Amino acid sequence: MLSIVAGFVARYQFLLYPALVHLSVMLGEPHWGTVLLPLFFAANARPFSGTPSARRRKSAILLVLGLIAVWSVLQRGHWVLYLPPALIVAAIMAPFVMSVRPGYTPLITRIHRLAPSNPSNGLRSEAEICRYTDRLTWIWIALMGLILLDTVLLALLAPVEVWSLFTNVINYGLLLALIAGEWLFRMFWMRAWISPVKLVRTLLTVDHRELMR
Repeated sequence: MLSIVAGFVARYQFLLYPALVHLSVMLGEPHWGTVLLPLFFAANARPFSGTPSARRRKSAILLVLGLIAVWSVLQRGHWVLYLPPALIVAAIMAPFVMSVRPGYTPLITRIHRLAPSNPSNGLRSEAEICRYTDRLTWIWIALMGLILLDTVLLALLAPVEVWSLFTNVINYGLLLALIAGEWLFRMFWMRAWISPVKLVRTLLTVDHRELMR
């Protein structure tokens, strides 16, 4: 039973974590959101599996997160909740930024080229598609930079309710809007039907280790 719950949490944590944190804030008990940190780490990192050295490292991280959670609940503090969203956005943004350096291929263009079976290009040539994906990489950098900026500034300047609304709700809506808008524009621009299911399958078939090179 515990393994089933852990698997569910690990699979849907990108939705569960912000939803539960925002709920704790709306209930006026944001410090309880800190308890989620060790729980989600345990579900995702499996601290008691792997090599002995890896188990020790993960167990130490779990212990630290557990102590922070207990301290936050006792002190009714929630400052630690400000850290994960900013760190996650920065970590996702980093490969995009690194890929637009001179001599490197923009990340979304690299994904397009590595995909074993790209969706139909419609009436567009491969060169046009690559120029499009180059620009799309920059659009993603701009949006994530905006999200990172508002995450940090609201943590410093705004009430926790406003920070939570943007960080755990509105920012996810912006990402979803970009994904949906880009899919619609791509079909219009290519003049071809592009199945969203096929797009997702294409992304899943990419060797993501190659993206980091």
